[in-house]
Amino acid sequence: MWKVIFIKQKIKSNKGFTLLELLISLIIISIMFVTLVAIYTTMTTGFFEGSEKMKGIHEKTRIINLIKRDLIYGTEVETLNGGLDLKLIQPDETVIVYSFEIDKLTRKVGVAEPTDILSGLSNVSFQVKQNEAYVTVSSETVGVAGNTIPLAVTGGFVKSAETLVGGAIEALATGTITYIAGEGTVSVDGTTFIYNSGDAEGNNFITIDDLVLDIDALPNVSAKKEVRNSYVQVQGTLTGKTSKSTIDFEYVFELLDKKWEFGYEYPDE
Repeated sequence: MWKVIFIKQKIKSNKGFTLLELLISLIIISIMFVTLVAIYTTMTTGFFEGSEKMKGIHEKTRIINLIKRDLIYGTEVETLNGGLDLKLIQPDETVIVYSFEIDKLTRKVGVAEPTDILSGLSNVSFQVKQNEAYVTVSSETVGVAGNTIPLAVTGGFVKSAETLVGGAIEALATGTITYIAGEGTVSVDGTTFIYNSGDAEGNNFITIDDLVLDIDALPNVSAKKEVRNSYVQVQGTLTGKTSKSTIDFEYVFELLDKKWEFGYEYPDE
């Protein structure tokens, strides 16, 4: 007996994606794309800023090394044009002048034409200070022991602190008073000392040595005179293409026994 077998052919479905599925897929792809773009942008920006900063540091080092090379043994220095120019006179009478013009630094040797050595600078100034005398005022009784000691100056003096403040009993508190010119007053703990070119009696003083003696005579305060060696200070800003790539262009060259030492940092005044 024969059996008739009917084979039902499997029909393939032509059914596609729904609109909702397509929208969800597009949203996911968009989120991934935006995330990748943000990561790429961040990495590119960071790399660019880092490269610019390294370039600025390299340029600063190059200029500092150039000035170091010119500041040989026995070199005389002076500033010109309100601190915008630095003049170096070497022992063989070779004259080298560094000049700041608008946004660039130039270097001129002898009678030759100035050469541009760095651009992108701002707020550049040169300072030359010769054996600057200053008074160090200190106390071991301020703080928890009961007080602060105010410092105040007028005229030709600069102070490094408003008050001497110690954190604990007998913790040494120190400030400096720098002598700039023959005028002005200095007040320490409420006592005022006055510069007087012809009278050093009482609270008057003529020299910085007189001032040291007067301050040292106060109760709870000690004073001593110190002298900074001659030094040249370069200040300015090397502007990068972004704020994060801007370089502080500051350096100090100190003269010790006619020999220039480099990188010495004085305390803030």
